[in-house]
Amino acid sequence: MRNLNKRIFRSLKTQWSKNLLLFILMCSMISITSGMLVASGSIKTIYYELMSKGIVEDGKLLFAFNPTDEIIKSIEDENVKVEKATYVDAKIKENKYNKDEKTIRLYTNRKNINLPVINEGVLATKKGEITINKLFAEKNNLKIGDTITFQKEFFKDNKEHTFKIVGFATLPDYNSSFQKHSDLIFNATDFGTGLISEEEKDIFNESKLKYQVSYRFNDRNLSEKEIDEKNKDIVKSANKSKTVLEQITKKDNNAISYLIDDMGGDRPMMIVMLCLMVILLSFIFALSIVSKIQEESEIIGILLANGYKKSELVLNYIANSVIITFLAAVLGNILGYTYFTDSFKDVYYKSFNLPNFTPSFNLEAFIITTIIPISIILIFNYLYIYRKLNFSPLDFLRKNLKHYKNKTKSKHENELKINKNFLASFRKSIIKSNRGDYVAIILGIFITSILFIFGFSAKPTFDNYGNNLKENLFCKYQYVLKAPIEIEDKTAEKYTTISASVYHPIRKADDDILLLGISENSKYFQNTKLPENKNEIIVSEYLSKKLRKYVGDEITIKSKLLDKEKLIK
Repeated sequence: MRNLNKRIFRSLKTQWSKNLLLFILMCSMISITSGMLVASGSIKTIYYELMSKGIVEDGKLLFAFNPTDEIIKSIEDENVKVEKATYVDAKIKENKYNKDEKTIRLYTNRKNINLPVINEGVLATKKGEITINKLFAEKNNLKIGDTITFQKEFFKDNKEHTFKIVGFATLPDYNSSFQKHSDLIFNATDFGTGLISEEEKDIFNESKLKYQVSYRFNDRNLSEKEIDEKNKDIVKSANKSKTVLEQITKKDNNAISYLIDDMGGDRPMMIVMLCLMVILLSFIFALSIVSKIQEESEIIGILLANGYKKSELVLNYIANSVIITFLAAVLGNILGYTYFTDSFKDVYYKSFNLPNFTPSFNLEAFIITTIIPISIILIFNYLYIYRKLNFSPLDFLRKNLKHYKNKTKSKHENELKINKNFLASFRKSIIKSNRGDYVAIILGIFITSILFIFGFSAKPTFDNYGNNLKENLFCKYQYVLKAPIEIEDKTAEKYTTISASVYHPIRKADDDILLLGISENSKYFQNTKLPENKNEIIVSEYLSKKLRKYVGDEITIKSKLLDKEKLIK
């Protein structure tokens, strides 16, 4: 066996170019996957620490007017912790360097819920100081010590106000920069968040204020069903004065949950890609070994005749592939933890608001990028090569490496002699004797095709999605007001809207929708005939296809604000 082991390293040297190429392919995929998994795993840990240390809200209520102490008390009676979080979306004054309209949502410092985590500097504690989120600062080249001037219409004295940046912070309820709950895409360049001292809570123009109340359950062991019931009870208690505009729960708040949801799609994709690549390379290794076995069949026959076991020969032949995979896994993980972790970390930190990055060891990443590839290569090649060595020493010496079942060998030979169609019989013989190789080639081509299709279809899919969104827009601008007003612009049209949800049978979860109440002679829905009876509704074509509901079917619409469920045709 010692002499056989010498062949392993000799084979690595003689076929160095092929082995180097396979090593580079394996190492590249492992390093990329390792970097992605380590970065996402570390960020996932940081995210949950932010949620815990920052005491993130379980939901929030938006009011049309400043909620009274009685309303706050009625919410607290539902066994929740409550904190008012009044804010204003103040626009930054334009200058010669900044012509785009940028908005910072200004809060006073939080005390009990949604506490900030400082990235750099300090929290604003004096008049004229502000702490903003770090991502907005980076996107707009702002540094600690710089000043921000806000437009005058957002302040009581109708004067511009200038604040000095004293720190960068991450807010747990704004790790994704969604300005509106209904936004499909967040904008970290034009929208940011800021904290000012409690002393300046009365400087804002009351007409620009937006009244938010954040709440957090005192009982931290509620089930999903109990959480849903609790949220319904809270909005019911808060809406006694009929001033609640919207309730946004934690799981429905994209500013809180979008990061973790987005990460949940990236990780499985990378794992699947790695597994497909490893399986593809295992086919290449197997076919290469089979070719080598055919070349060295006489040597194998002599070794078997001298008492060597098939298992020893199998391990000897697959040793090269295992060594290459092991070395690729070691170097790939080193590159993954160093270079690629920073690369993938930058991808997340250029999009999301997070505390400072600290990498952490990821056992899952180690198993996926080291144990699984080596196991796939070892098991697949062992089983495949063991079958290829399932011949007698005499067959190897004669180079007769074809599998026949029972007595089909003599029958097959007779067919070649008797059958007039010699070429057809010969083709069948070749196909039958090499069917394992053909299956391997077909599977290899199939996996490669999946990788190519995935790569080439991604961009057209997103382009098609964007085009469909544009086509379904029925107007360029929509404004949602706190109270109805009379309009003079003839091109504008009033409508009523309310948030609701419908059950998605495939996802087995509720999907948010927007209910619109329009006038009969709407210029924006000219070809739409409104329902004549109650409990009837018109749905968009997109929603119809999504829910697989058509004319005459019934759907159940849930409205959180009205605390009702309706079956509508």
